[in-house]
Amino acid sequence: MRARWLGAIACVLAGCGRVNFDPFGAGVIDAPSIDTPTGDIDDAPNTATYLAAIAECIDPGTPDPAFCRSINGNTELPVDLDDANLNVPFYSYLRFDFDQTIAGRQITAVSLRVVISDGAQSDGPSTGEIWRVATFTATSLQTQAPAQLGGVPIGADQGAVVQLQPVVWALPSDVIDGGPLCVGMIPVTAAGVNYFNLQGADPPRVRIDFL
Repeated sequence: MRARWLGAIACVLAGCGRVNFDPFGAGVIDAPSIDTPTGDIDDAPNTATYLAAIAECIDPGTPDPAFCRSINGNTELPVDLDDANLNVPFYSYLRFDFDQTIAGRQITAVSLRVVISDGAQSDGPSTGEIWRVATFTATSLQTQAPAQLGGVPIGADQGAVVQLQPVVWALPSDVIDGGPLCVGMIPVTAAGVNYFNLQGADPPRVRIDFL
């Protein structure tokens, strides 16, 4: 009984009960990577983790990733309804491409993880929402914002966040459908937040659990 109490206390101290508890852990990962437990792969759950293939920001009214980078820096993904200096919104878009690791598998869980950057104005009152968007490429982001799909977000706003805080969304498992996963990080407030992009210290990644 004492061991159970000690385990519970350790969990509380580690933040297990927080909304933003980070199931990915603190280690650096490669993409794709796979952690297979002991035993038959067909009888046990498995996990694959992928870094984003594209992680860029644009003003959806005048799409241009280069402009967004020139304003926010080369490591930042802003999510902001009204940039204080320019009075324009910035949306960020992530694309994940997958290999044969998960092909034909039963998907049991999908988690998206991004990290608030260490910039002076990175923290803010809301994380923004996660929306499924139409498939895009690095080239298409230079001419148009991807259409938001489904009518509702697949990841709700999580409220205020601070520098270097991991933010994790549990996404519906059916977002893995044999093609790339494309999502938009859509702002809901002004005075938004900045995440790390692919050139940042802790880039966006998605974790897929499967059987």
